[in-house]
Amino acid sequence: MTDRAAFYEEIGARNLAPLWEVMAGLITPEPVSACRPALWRWDEVRDSVMQSGGIISAEEAERRVLVLENPGLRGTSRITTSLYAGLQLVLPGEVAPAHRHSQSALRFVVEGEGAYTAVDGERTTMAEGDFVITPHWTWHDHGNDSDRPMIWLDGLDIPMVQFFDASFAERLGESRQPLSRPEGDSLARYGQGLLPVDQEPGSLASPV
Repeated sequence: MTDRAAFYEEIGARNLAPLWEVMAGLITPEPVSACRPALWRWDEVRDSVMQSGGIISAEEAERRVLVLENPGLRGTSRITTSLYAGLQLVLPGEVAPAHRHSQSALRFVVEGEGAYTAVDGERTTMAEGDFVITPHWTWHDHGNDSDRPMIWLDGLDIPMVQFFDASFAERLGESRQPLSRPEGDSLARYGQGLLPVDQEPGSLASPV
């Protein structure tokens, strides 16, 4: 064993490592990413999404989602190094149970009309083309009272939150959260881009 190898072994036992052995890979002349270009065509993946409805229920799965996984990041549930994305299916009569988590989420409705997302006591009915946000640590559940399947794209900052070791979640213990505001309440209060004069901030997230 050379003096250098012996030194590396000695410092390794003390949880130390030589930067000069890895610096070229840590600080590169230009950006380097394991991500690879990928394209998910709706007419190719829709059948798989629908097929998942016969494999597992929304209640059992908690969230019945097919993850859009970057081919360069297989096994990590990531579409990029910083973002998660997936296609969620809720069939007629189903409810994806209420929970909350430290990640923020957005939903872009791809197909269907009449299902809802309830966030912190207010229900929002969804239709194709709608964009719905779920701020971090807000109770939310999804239900489908229509007669058609509902599919939307979920986007979450899961990898970023995991990077800071700040990922955690809580289940409500009930499928549907209690509603405390009528549907359309936040749009009526804040939809003009102005806050009511007596508004007291309840969180750092948008109240809409």
